Amino acid sequence: MHRFGSYSISVTLSCALCLAGTLACSSSSSDDTGASAGTSSNNAGTSSGGATNSAGTSSGGATNSAGTSAGGASSAGTSSGGATTAGSANGGSGTSGSAGSSSAGSGGGANTGGVGVTWNKVFVTWYGYDDNSCQTEAQHTCANIAYAMSDGFPTKHDSATEGKGSYDDPITFAASQQGDAETFGGATINPGTIIYYPKVKKYFMMEDSCLECTQQWDAMKLLHVDLWMGPSMPPAGQTMFGQPLIDCEDNSTDSSADDPTDTIIVDPPSNLEVSPTMLFTGTQCNVP
Repeated sequence: MHRFGSYSISVTLSCALCLAGTLACSSSSSDDTGASAGTSSNNAGTSSGGATNSAGTSSGGATNSAGTSAGGASSAGTSSGGATTAGSANGGSGTSGSAGSSSAGSGGGANTGGVGVTWNKVFVTWYGYDDNSCQTEAQHTCANIAYAMSDGFPTKHDSATEGKGSYDDPITFAASQQGDAETFGGATINPGTIIYYPKVKKYFMMEDSCLECTQQWDAMKLLHVDLWMGPSMPPAGQTMFGQPLIDCEDNSTDSSADDPTDTIIVDPPSNLEVSPTMLFTGTQCNVP
């Protein structure tokens, strides 16, 4: 389903998380905690996951045509900003060189993902069952997503889900509508693209769209992504999760549209550290 923007039950959350990317929206929307005004200056710097830009090198190991890194991996393509284009659910455009490895945490195992492109100054917000748009922006309480696997998209779910947050079982996230070309450093978010949010040590997959993210990119070049938290539906006998979910969303949002300070890794390596703790259990918030 389409995400049409932000909505709040107890607090007006102004941004329906949208990442830099090309997304289409089917019919679901989330609630954000940030202000809608402001600008962000996104640099095209180096990536801790391993991508390099045209002006330098990175510690992670990916290189482009203008720079080399100690890790030894090479990316499949570069942009004028130096970042590789984020691709499909299966890992994106980067491939590992014979001597390369990512500077991953304690996830363990060989990397089967991408080289990782770090985006700074991102506005990260949260949404869940209660404040997700269904058929219209006015209709909420659902887990509909714009890019369901059953509709032929390269995604993993048919409804928004928290999953384990691992590379193979990522959590749903939303970004700007397809065709709006919300980009930064050459990396474009398409359905099926995976990101990693270091704050919570979880992987997320682009499976939903966000109208406000698109509007904010068009108006102020703000990088905004909206991350799902919690179960796909409340327990039997409940129609909503209520205040615990909204409070968790609000308290987990660290920056604002006026001052975006979050960092994410686009097309990350698959072997980064993953926290086993569920972000929102339905009653308890566990976001650090």
